[in-house]
Amino acid sequence: MKILFVVGECLPYIKTGGLADVIGAVPKILAKFGHDVRVVLPGYTKIDREKFNFKQTIKPYMVNHRGVDYFETVLESDYTTGVVTYIICQDEFFNRDKIYGEPDDEHRFLFFQKSVMSLMDKIDFYPNIVHCHDWHTALIPVYIKEAKKYGAWKLWETKSIFTIHNLGYQGRFDAKVLLDAGLSFDLFTPDKLEYYGMFNFMKGGLVYADKITTVSPTYAKEILEPQNGWGLDGVLRSREKDLTGIINGLDYNDWGPEGDLNIPVRYSVYKREGKAKCKEVLQKALGLDAKHEVPMFTLVSRLAEQKGFDVLAGAIRDLLSNTKAQFVFQGTGEPKYEKQAHDLARDFPNQVKYIDKYSEQMARMIYAAGDIFLMPSKYEPCGLGQMIALTYGNVPLCAYTGGLCDTVFDIDMSDKGNGFLFSPVTYDNCRENLWRVYDKYTNHKDIWERVTTNAFKSKFTWDESVRKYEEVYKQALN
Repeated sequence: MKILFVVGECLPYIKTGGLADVIGAVPKILAKFGHDVRVVLPGYTKIDREKFNFKQTIKPYMVNHRGVDYFETVLESDYTTGVVTYIICQDEFFNRDKIYGEPDDEHRFLFFQKSVMSLMDKIDFYPNIVHCHDWHTALIPVYIKEAKKYGAWKLWETKSIFTIHNLGYQGRFDAKVLLDAGLSFDLFTPDKLEYYGMFNFMKGGLVYADKITTVSPTYAKEILEPQNGWGLDGVLRSREKDLTGIINGLDYNDWGPEGDLNIPVRYSVYKREGKAKCKEVLQKALGLDAKHEVPMFTLVSRLAEQKGFDVLAGAIRDLLSNTKAQFVFQGTGEPKYEKQAHDLARDFPNQVKYIDKYSEQMARMIYAAGDIFLMPSKYEPCGLGQMIALTYGNVPLCAYTGGLCDTVFDIDMSDKGNGFLFSPVTYDNCRENLWRVYDKYTNHKDIWERVTTNAFKSKFTWDESVRKYEEVYKQALN
């Protein structure tokens, strides 16, 4: 198959979140499986052209947006093995401090999507599958279907796939943006692109794509319900037969204690002494008591209500007040939750350390040193942190939602459990389950040995996930 990924970010070129990890993995595995795979993303000036060997291979071309003709340059790289990557460069739209969150994002990503439609012609690449991701690329399925209506025979065999990474971010804008998109106002109806009087990018992908995927089987079920559908559950229920949940994978060449050079001692499920040493090193570095018998709870996360921090902080305070448990947090987020983390570190200086900036090296140290990894998200489409924690033997305590309950299984429910789950995310439940895990660690060494062994052995490979994407592509083509 010829497959074109249209995305807003991609490792190793540019990253703000988990989407980049997905696109950094899936295309190269599809290429390994024998497909002709290309990736196109905006040419943010933050992308290092020299490092990634981007070169100009086609002449600049012109794209009209809002009555203005913009010349753009397309650069090409073969840095990712087996995958050709294109970046569409236009400084007015992509020379910004931020990747997302600019006041004119609707026009930045409209321009990008129009440019992608022109690019297929310029490079003479008409794919079997165009795979689009999140609202920034959600109009590509609309453009393809509309182009076919007007006789675009080169796209006749092209099918579109749309993947939801987080339904909460939809790209809702004023109705006039529909005209800026170059689309007919005939499409501004409740069964197409209209959303309570607004123009909704993501709705375009959900209505027009041939198949829809999201990043875990449980999340695919959750978003069909009003409480999790962010106003689009009705649209999703109408497309339920075309919706598939495929769990994200983890690149075990990059993550894992056996080969991670960022941690002081390498270790594995069969040589665990190194994990104890990693814990001791981090405790000493942060000024905590270097005691193995004291459980270290860890968190690497954005501090936000979605992540459960609004109720978690109080529950942590209760455990700290009654035990010698240690907590190590890394992350930034909403100011009120950053303050709560700072307050915990101030009130319990011998038990709590809060690192209020992100460092990948420190994150890897926390994954490697920790005993328990906290992820009480109120919703989590897939989650990456719990998968990373598992491979380092850092046992997850998670909410029963989305991809968390597709990857973490409660040890109290099965001898094969690799962590702890609870629901719903309330103060009382957080408090009760922090105590449950504390008790298992301190008083039930046999259970703790079993749950950590199961955690170490948990694997969620990209190869398995990509085979499922292949099946969705074949279904679309058929």
